[in-house]
Amino acid sequence: MGLFYLSTNKYPESPGVREALGPCCAARQLSGFSFWRIAMSEIPKGLCQCGCGGETKLARQSDKNKGWIKGQPLKFIAGHYHFGKGPLSVLWKGGRTDNHGYVMVFAPDHPRATKIGYVGEPYLIVEKILGKLLPLSAVIHHVNHDKSDNSPENFVVCQDQTYHNLLHSREKALKECGYVNWRKCSFCKQYDDPLNLVNGGNRNMCHKSCKTQYDKERYQLKKNKNLEDIRHG
Repeated sequence: MGLFYLSTNKYPESPGVREALGPCCAARQLSGFSFWRIAMSEIPKGLCQCGCGGETKLARQSDKNKGWIKGQPLKFIAGHYHFGKGPLSVLWKGGRTDNHGYVMVFAPDHPRATKIGYVGEPYLIVEKILGKLLPLSAVIHHVNHDKSDNSPENFVVCQDQTYHNLLHSREKALKECGYVNWRKCSFCKQYDDPLNLVNGGNRNMCHKSCKTQYDKERYQLKKNKNLEDIRHG
C-alpha cells in the first residue's frame, strides 16, 4: 500500500504546510514541515490519488494497462500521476538521475527531453561548449566506454547512429586483430581483410569458402527433411 502526502482540507495540517502546497501534491516543497501521511486507500473514490483534492474525470473507455474502467472515475488528474513531475515529484533527486549508466539531467524544455523531461548530460555539455544545439541525429560516443565519465575529452560527436556503430565496430576490430578496417566473417567468426571477404547478406561479410560450405550444409538438411516428409507421408 503506497503512501502519499495529504494536501486536502479534510485532514489536519501543521502551520505553514498549506502555504507550501502547490496545485498538485508537492512533497518536495513540504520539506522541513510536519505533515500527515495516510494510506492511498483512504482517499475517496473520484478524487485524485495524489492528494491534491481535485475531482477526476470519468473514463471514456476501459484500459487494463492504465486501470481504467469505462464510466468509472480515473485515479489521477492529468499531470498528477507519479505525484507530479520534476521538482514536484516525491522522487525528485535534484535533477540528476541514472539511466543504465548514463547520467541524465532534468531539462524539460530541451528538444531531446524525454517524456519526463530528462536529457543525457553529454549533450548538454557539448552544446554548452559549442554554444549551439546539436542536430537531433547526432550521437555522442564515450572514448573510454565509461558511460558515467562525462569529461569533454572523453567525447566524440558522431553525425548519426550509423557512424556511432561504425566507431564501435572499428574499435572492436582493433582490439581483436590489430586492424581497424578488418571485418569479421559471419560464419567462422575470424577477422580478415575486406578484400578477402564477400557480402554474406544482411550487411554481413564472410569468406566465400565459408558461405559455400554453409549453403551446402543447408541444402543437405533441407533435402533430408524432404525425404523424411515423403517417407512418413
